[in-house]
This record gives sequence, C-alpha cells and structure tokens, in this order.
Amino acid sequence: MNAKQTSKRWPLWLLRLGLTGLGLLALGVWLRFLAPGWTQESGYLEIPRNRVSVAQVGRLMERADLVGSAQPLKELAKLRGVKSYKPGRYFIEKRMSTRAVHQLLASGRQTPLNLVLKPCSGPEALAAQLGDQLEAGRSEWLQWFNSAEHLAQCGLDRENWTSVVLPNTYEVYWTLKPEAFTKRMLSETEAFWKGRRDALADAVGLSRTEVVVLASIVEWETKQIDEMPRVAGLYLNRLREGWKLESDPTVIRAIALTQGRTNIHRVYSKDLQIDHPYNTYRFPGLPPGPISIPSTQAIDAVLNAEQHDYFFMVASTERPGYHEYAKADEYAKHIEYARQYRRFLNRIKVR
Repeated sequence: MNAKQTSKRWPLWLLRLGLTGLGLLALGVWLRFLAPGWTQESGYLEIPRNRVSVAQVGRLMERADLVGSAQPLKELAKLRGVKSYKPGRYFIEKRMSTRAVHQLLASGRQTPLNLVLKPCSGPEALAAQLGDQLEAGRSEWLQWFNSAEHLAQCGLDRENWTSVVLPNTYEVYWTLKPEAFTKRMLSETEAFWKGRRDALADAVGLSRTEVVVLASIVEWETKQIDEMPRVAGLYLNRLREGWKLESDPTVIRAIALTQGRTNIHRVYSKDLQIDHPYNTYRFPGLPPGPISIPSTQAIDAVLNAEQHDYFFMVASTERPGYHEYAKADEYAKHIEYARQYRRFLNRIKVR
C-alpha cells in the first residue's frame, strides 16, 4: 500500500471513530436524561411560592425518596438555562425520566387536589383547615379574613363574609391564594342558591345571609340532621312573632368574641347579660352574622323548616342529642324540662 492510498483511507477511519464517539455520547445523554427509571418512587412534590432553586428542588426530591440523586436534574437544568422551577404541587410518577420531570416542573402543570371544607366554628377554624391543605399558611389566611379592605374588594364585609363559604369538596391547586379562594366561594355560592333555594328563602322571608345566620344557630343547637328542620321551625316562629331568639349558642359566641373563651359547656344566668349584638337574649332578631360556618344540610333545614307551634326547647335528658319542645302556652312545661336538664348537668358535674 503506497502513501497515497494511506492518505485517502485516513479520513474514513477518523470519521468512523468520530461517529462511534458521537454514538457513545448520545447513549450517555439518553441514559442520563431521557431513559425512563430516574425516579425510584411515586409521590407528591411541593414547591413553595418563594423562589426555589433547582438545587433546592433536588434536595426536596431526595428527602422525599423520589430519587436517589438529583444530580441529573441539576445538570439538565443548567444545560437548558433554568435556575428555578415554578411553584406548585406535582405528582411524580415512578420511573419517570429526568427530562420528563424537568419539563413538568418547568411547565407549572400542577396536579390539582381535593380541598375538603368542613363545617366549623368560624374564621379561625377555617384558616386552620385551609392552612393544613394549601400552600398559604394559617396566618396568611387569617390576615386576609381580618382585612376589611380585602373583603370589600370582593363585595363582602367582616361580619357576614363567612356566609359565602359552603362546606364541600373542591378541586383546586395547592398554590390557591386567599383572593382567588374568596372569588371561588362567591361563584359556588351563586350556583348553590340561584333558582330553587332563592325561592325557598323568599318563602320563609329571609335573605341568603339571614338563612345562613339562622342555619349556623340551628347546627350549633343540634347535630342531628333529622331534628334540624324542627329547630329551624321554632326559631322562625319566634322571628315571625317578634320574640327574642334566646339561643344559648349565640351567647357562647358572644363570650368567645368578648372574652376569648371557647371551651364553654354550660351557659349561666350571668352570661345572658353580656352586652354584645350576638347575645340574642338581649338583642332581638338575628345576630349580625353567622356564629359558625354551617353545613349545607343546616341551610336546607332552614329552607325546608318544619311547620309547628313550638316556641321553647330544652336539651333532652331522655334522648341524648335531641330536645324537648313546648308551645307558646306551655311555658310551665318548658320550665319543668329546663329543671330536669339542670339537675342532669349538676349530676354529671358539667360546669
């Protein structure tokens, strides 16, 4: 073989070597970034709203045992010029590739969650529920709920804004903010009331907010769903006849608002003198706002209240959880029920 032939074959050999090198490099890239199997477990990854670097996200994934090492993610993000990922709650599937995870976190395509709102005692308890399930903490929710300015932007005031909160399960994103939550509740409330329930509210002579206020009292009086319409009917009778409601739960709420005491098991005569608009022993009509956030069952109980002649009720000693009732001309009967219940409380030492 002469020198001329050798010089012709050298570029072909070099080309083959180069192609082999590129192939190995491509294989390495595929194994490093594109091959399935980088994530070793399935689970949720939560990236908070404050700017979180790729390195911090990697550490979150390692601590959650989603990956053995986050180094491939950091390398790929650097190659793509990405320094941080979008906040949110993401479901990471087992055996995802590095690129698939990178694209998910960079896109901001969060995985929605089911936000469960339960009936509760008021704004503080609602803030705790939201803070436990969403990215914003309890203090951020309370700050919003206590801001007359923020609530006014949504057409609400601090006394009755909880009337638009409907306990239910809602599909939302983890990063849901207080303003967006309030607007969602306004939308859900409109859909809940419009049509049939608005007509029922007109029939009982109450506004939407007034129905919720009364429902909050009804639900505090009884947890028995089958008794709620009867309790609602009693209070509607009192309202129509101009009687004071004289509801112990409203006194308990007045005590909580004036004295900060919430763990109250018994209302005494001295408590009935509290000078507060929520004390329905002193002030006629409904209190200025709900004393709690009631269930939709309690709201429907008011809208479908039982029609009867009862004006008095006392917790029953014979049927725990229920009440004994008396008509307007049966006050002596009511007083006897009350004596029986006081003796019962003394016997079991409820203070």
